Amino acid sequence: MSWKRHMTVGRSKLSTIPNQSSNSNKSTGTKTNFASYLPVVYNGLANRTERYSQYEQMDQDPEIRTALNIIADFCTQSTEDFGLPYKIKYKDDIGDTEVTTIEDRLDAWTEQNDFKTRMYEIVRGLLKYGDQFFIRDPETFDWYWVSPKNVEQVFVNEATGKTPVIYYIRDVSLNLKDKVFSNLQVGFDKTAYPGAIPTTMGGGGSVAAGGASGFTSQGNTADPFSTNGQLDVIPVGAEHVIHLTLNTGQDGVWPFGTSILEDVFKVYKQKELLEDSIIIYRVQRAPERRVFKIDVGDMQAHQAMAYVERFKNEIHQRRIPSNKGGSTSLMDAAYNPLSILEDYFFPQTSEGRGSDVQTLPGGDNLGQIDDLRYFNNKLIRGLQIPASYLPQGPDDGGVSLFGDGATQAMASELRFNNQCMRYQRLVAKHFDAEFKRFMVKNGYNISTSSFEVIMNPPINLASYRKAELDAKLINTYLPLNDLPYMAKQTILEKMGFSKADIVKNEQMWLQENPQDGSQPSGGEEDSAGLQSVGIDAPNDPGMDLGIDGEGNLESADAEYQEQQSGSGGFDPNNLGNSF
Repeated sequence: MSWKRHMTVGRSKLSTIPNQSSNSNKSTGTKTNFASYLPVVYNGLANRTERYSQYEQMDQDPEIRTALNIIADFCTQSTEDFGLPYKIKYKDDIGDTEVTTIEDRLDAWTEQNDFKTRMYEIVRGLLKYGDQFFIRDPETFDWYWVSPKNVEQVFVNEATGKTPVIYYIRDVSLNLKDKVFSNLQVGFDKTAYPGAIPTTMGGGGSVAAGGASGFTSQGNTADPFSTNGQLDVIPVGAEHVIHLTLNTGQDGVWPFGTSILEDVFKVYKQKELLEDSIIIYRVQRAPERRVFKIDVGDMQAHQAMAYVERFKNEIHQRRIPSNKGGSTSLMDAAYNPLSILEDYFFPQTSEGRGSDVQTLPGGDNLGQIDDLRYFNNKLIRGLQIPASYLPQGPDDGGVSLFGDGATQAMASELRFNNQCMRYQRLVAKHFDAEFKRFMVKNGYNISTSSFEVIMNPPINLASYRKAELDAKLINTYLPLNDLPYMAKQTILEKMGFSKADIVKNEQMWLQENPQDGSQPSGGEEDSAGLQSVGIDAPNDPGMDLGIDGEGNLESADAEYQEQQSGSGGFDPNNLGNSF
């Protein structure tokens, strides 16, 4: 039995509800008349491409738009003004020439694709849609952006761990088609396109002789290059597509990603419905109204209604002369918008009987927006944005001052910082692979494992925390330096210094203070000696362990000869100052 490779088309549907017909979803009986439509509203659209329009609508909300801007801004930090949002991390010790070459090529690659300007929009679009697609020019390595809506489907090779093979992209530029379709290879089968796309790609029939045989799509034998009659859909090889995604391959929507707005869609719809209800209430219910009580006396019902209608028209309309009456005097009735601002005059009898006008007060709940503030804060917390990073007005419970977390780093800011770093790792791995591919394409023989492209950290809250901790340790252990029975090395160890740090600090101190290296801390008159081990040196230069008055080393043999010649005998207790 021969083994056959099977391929399936990976389609992304974010909704886990099975796609059923409209008739099967309807329930029988009276339940249909009272069924709630809110679950359908909260679930949103099931199709992936349709949900992209849903995300664009959510992006029009000020809070969501500001949240996306904040996350994208933190993920694309540069170390300097107009600098690169990423840098090179060297894993091995390489030469200066290689370092200069890598840095120079990184700048050239960045300028070629204008990543200084596009990086912010790339990351923001990745957070908004969950995916970002680019077609790479195989010759110049230029990145051409493709809208996620135009990616119809992905052909996946399940035999090699669900590796994408072909991307079906709609509305590809005509000049770009020739670049990405030359020598398209799928596995061991190679299909050549000599400068143009074959006409058989839009309809039935094989693409080329001997190409792409043995593939199946959803259980049926099919051509992986077939576009099911859609002339505007072009199959593009995966080796020419750069697919940035938030998906790590551990959920059911792979190979497509999930937007960060997906988790707050229900809260967004609740907030939207509440805002609409507030607008409706303030426009239609909030204005005060007038109640006209018309005295109709003993009129019949039909006469009373006619009288009230005529009375209403007299108040709300005004009479103006008509220019179409000719010689006759005709009057036209027009709506008078100023009628509510005019005074009313109603006749009353001597008994006080007559018409009356009363004012119906409007809504009293105009200034109460606590429920709207609750859903707004819930939306912000769902996107994990710290409250200190979003501007708040004085009427929203407080004024937000400038703060980057350097003085007070709360738990929410640390979590937000870690979240941005997770997003950066997902983006950096693609930029690292593409830059190394660019280096190999241009013929640079530098080990790709010796360096790595990483994103600049959002805000180094860890350094702020360490600086604050060091300040507290210094303030705590500095008074112990005055105690005579406390060693300085013990104090340094309590402050977090290791043995190597203490030795290195002493060596650097001696280098910076060479004139004080021979002076003890006790006084200026004492010369350098072995006081630290309990041995005192004499003050006489001629008696300092074999050093003469000029500072030269004395010879122990010469001193021994002097002793022998002077005394005429050997005295073991008088061997000179050298011992």
